[in-house]
Amino acid sequence: MISFRRATMILLCTAATTLAASCGGDSGSPSAADLTSTPAAKTSQTADRRLPEGTYSTGELTRQELIAAGVAGKLTVAQAEAALELDGIDEVATFTIKIQANRLTQFYDYDHSNDQGVGYIAIYQVIDDDTLTATEACCGTTRFEYTFDNDKLQLQIAGDPQEICHGDVGCNMGVIVFESAPFTRID
Repeated sequence: MISFRRATMILLCTAATTLAASCGGDSGSPSAADLTSTPAAKTSQTADRRLPEGTYSTGELTRQELIAAGVAGKLTVAQAEAALELDGIDEVATFTIKIQANRLTQFYDYDHSNDQGVGYIAIYQVIDDDTLTATEACCGTTRFEYTFDNDKLQLQIAGDPQEICHGDVGCNMGVIVFESAPFTRID
């Protein structure tokens, strides 16, 4: 069984990337130093943009709401159900994102703490008023479309999940996580 962390890593590895990074080895994977440096080609105005720091949560979502989120993200009902089954979500899930110092940390809590942990940690960079990229050290960069309005953050993976996931059931869970937004600021 693939864990949620592994499924998220697969999603980030296979997502439409803005950098030619690869998983594993030294052939293009960014190092920790690469993730914290600002590319010289970026203007300071763009490089200095940040999302408001804090902790954001979806609140508790039922299995049916998660399936609906997957369908909204262009998954089939069968693909969404398979992703929930693979991750062992029987009843409910809550997703939380902590934003601090250009870092996104995504947490999950399934079935009232029967399974909880960190989904992924990535360094993000705001590209423009509605696009950001998130780079995980192991797996490259994923492009997100985002909106922020009245303490509500919405993140959606840019691109078609059918093309991004290439039929990988584990990858579809990442689509469900971000389609389950909005994430509402809780601190």
